[in-house]
Amino acid sequence: MLQLINDKFKGWVTWIIIVVVSAVFILTGISYFFVSSGVSPQAVAKVGDIQVSQNTYQQMLTQNMQSEPSANSKALQQKTLQQLVDQALLQQDATASHIMVTESAISAAIFQNPAFIENGQYSAKRFDEIAKLYGGAVPIKSMIANSLLTSSIVSPIMQTQFVLKDEIQAVSALMGQKREIKYYSFAAKDFSKDVQISDEALQAYYHENSTAYQKSKEAIVSYVELTSKDFISNEPITTEEIASYYEANKDALFTQELRSGEIITIKKDAKNKEIVAQALKTNMLLTADQQKDVTIEAIKPLSQDQASTYAQFALFNLTMSSSVKETSDNEFVKLTNIDIPKEMTLEQATPIIKRILTNRAALQKFNEVLTSINNNSFEQVVKTNNLKVSTTKPFNLQTTGNQVEGNAKLQEAVLGYNKTQGFISQGQTEGILYKVDKITPQRTLSFAEVKDKVKKAYIDQQALKLAQQKAEAFSQILNKEKIDSSKEKAKIEKISRNDFGLDQALKTAIFSDELNQYKTIQNGDAYWVYEVTKVIPGDNELSIQMVQNNYVTIELNDYLTALKNQYPVEINHQLIE
Repeated sequence: MLQLINDKFKGWVTWIIIVVVSAVFILTGISYFFVSSGVSPQAVAKVGDIQVSQNTYQQMLTQNMQSEPSANSKALQQKTLQQLVDQALLQQDATASHIMVTESAISAAIFQNPAFIENGQYSAKRFDEIAKLYGGAVPIKSMIANSLLTSSIVSPIMQTQFVLKDEIQAVSALMGQKREIKYYSFAAKDFSKDVQISDEALQAYYHENSTAYQKSKEAIVSYVELTSKDFISNEPITTEEIASYYEANKDALFTQELRSGEIITIKKDAKNKEIVAQALKTNMLLTADQQKDVTIEAIKPLSQDQASTYAQFALFNLTMSSSVKETSDNEFVKLTNIDIPKEMTLEQATPIIKRILTNRAALQKFNEVLTSINNNSFEQVVKTNNLKVSTTKPFNLQTTGNQVEGNAKLQEAVLGYNKTQGFISQGQTEGILYKVDKITPQRTLSFAEVKDKVKKAYIDQQALKLAQQKAEAFSQILNKEKIDSSKEKAKIEKISRNDFGLDQALKTAIFSDELNQYKTIQNGDAYWVYEVTKVIPGDNELSIQMVQNNYVTIELNDYLTALKNQYPVEINHQLIE
């Protein structure tokens, strides 16, 4: 989903949809122990009273896969689940604390969000375009409301951390510490040829892991995509209609506010830059000599819609009481005149009224057709309105993308609520009419259908077990003899805490172990036998902000652990791949 938005709206990816409480989504080190009872069949988790839908889980998993394409799939699944549970815990706590998110707060967050800003101001068009990707305005507002609710708990924690100077130095040195290890790697792939395979063993593995071979419930639907533009009529608007609208609404029909001004730039070779800059900042008239040190470019009268440069945007943030703004080094914008809006004449308003009445009629017709399926069959609506029908490919609740098959609201209606026909609104001006053609129930694939997959998975599992056995036996020999008398060749590496190629458990163990003691632990598809041979002290190389962020993470971890004990967390393991 994030990649879709990134592709469509280059340049402002960092503020995609909501004011993200980023610390919540990078928390680590919290372990959850779940039971599977009590969770809705359509939810992957239940946190207190909050249900986490399978669709939400799949969307976030897709986002995580796009941002970390090389990460282990199982690790990403666990990370995704943990993110959603953490967020739900915070939302549950905020709700229990009677924290309310008002409509005005949501509106303010939308209007101020850079994702919806175009040419320096809020753009309803951009909001609608993004809302389409998320299934409409309601999910967007819900996401923002949840974010505001979550931040009401997280923000105070983030803003109240306190770290002493000695603590900063100690943590910085500790985090910068490295360890030299000597290790032997036993990769599962090297033992694949030693795995004994039989039909009985494969059948047993298949039955033990049958949930991994389930094919999700799928649907194929016929659909029609509609927009209000499809219903714009070429019928002329009569002068009577225009006059009638004008008389009823002329109090709201005003010309746009126009502003004019100047861009004042201090020359590079100016002798008294600071004095001139101070005079401009305080809106003092420049002396004749000071005027020689600047260049002045006029900004002709323009409306806010016509503003295209930063200086022009700045013009509309100024008032006559504060009519100068410094926009960059040595550049100032000065407001010189405001042409206030005036009531339009009938002649001025006519083109606007024509567009309003045309679009209003089109939107009314669009809504009539879209909702007519409530009282008529899909076929009747299509025939009556001469609509063009398309057919989807098979899709399930995990299908993603910007095609109709990936529409979350359609998936939920058809596969979650078993609707046979209906409509899906997407923003205020677009929608989908649909009719279910075929439903394929969820089923477990037969052993014959997946035998090759079962065989590969079984070999991988058994080869990893053989690698573990070999590693553990070798570790015992090394710890007993204290020397390596084998033909195996050890590797030497220096490990830091930010070595992302290592499993977290292995990295944690390396920085917890004593010297010269062989241990065995898994690292991906291999087992390592290693010993820490040297501790390399770290320098005070971390910034104060990084250390403070580390303390914030610890505080949030502790807070979430406490919430977990307060609100029960249940997981529906069958819905998680």
